Amino acid sequence: MKIRFYLSVLAMVALLAVVLPAAAQEDLCFDKGGVWDPATQQCTIALSVQIDIDYPVELASDPVIAEAVDLFLENERAAFLAPLFDPMVSAFGVGPLTLQIDYEVFWFSDTVLSLQFTVYTYSGGAHGMTYFQTFTFEREKGIELQLSDLFVPEVDPYEVLEPLAQDALFAQLGDMADSDWIKSGTAPIPENYKNWVLTPDALVLTFEPYQVAAYAAGPQTVTVPLAEIQSVLAPEFYPVMAQ
Repeated sequence: MKIRFYLSVLAMVALLAVVLPAAAQEDLCFDKGGVWDPATQQCTIALSVQIDIDYPVELASDPVIAEAVDLFLENERAAFLAPLFDPMVSAFGVGPLTLQIDYEVFWFSDTVLSLQFTVYTYSGGAHGMTYFQTFTFEREKGIELQLSDLFVPEVDPYEVLEPLAQDALFAQLGDMADSDWIKSGTAPIPENYKNWVLTPDALVLTFEPYQVAAYAAGPQTVTVPLAEIQSVLAPEFYPVMAQ
């Protein structure tokens, strides 16, 4: 189910000829992000805001999933719109503002699923920004799983995944691979491995733009076969074919 929200804000600024010559007014209007109308001697600055969200309505009957998703989406909308209501932020020269959120569902089993939201924002400049939010749920138990839940208790999942992620990234980035960038973005800390989903045979890690490579390289995905790390997995998360 797609939810669309569109808001258009129009600001009118009249720059009178008695204040500045026409050419100067037009230049100033352009600098403010507006369009100069010589007939009316007005500078029109239009700020459009568009929010386009895909909502996983097929999972909304599950209260644990619905609560997590609703809170995430509410926070994303609020953070995105906050600058519009900040008196310290001028609308001049800003926009158009765009927020797009899509999702994909990954099923590990009948009771375990992962949700990955892809968030794109644009507020002017050379390009927008893309980032991710993932959730994994055990529906039978009614809980959200953490990455550490997939592994046996005595194992640090980040230490396990660091070398596997690094090897994969060096291989797939090729000439764009930067050793310092990759090592920093895959260091064994929770923040670097916050975006993950579980499939029947793999743990899929997603690294956001700028995390392990330049923006031009885009987000990077590393697929870790569960069979490769089965010796350190909790038995309930062995590859489906091995269960």
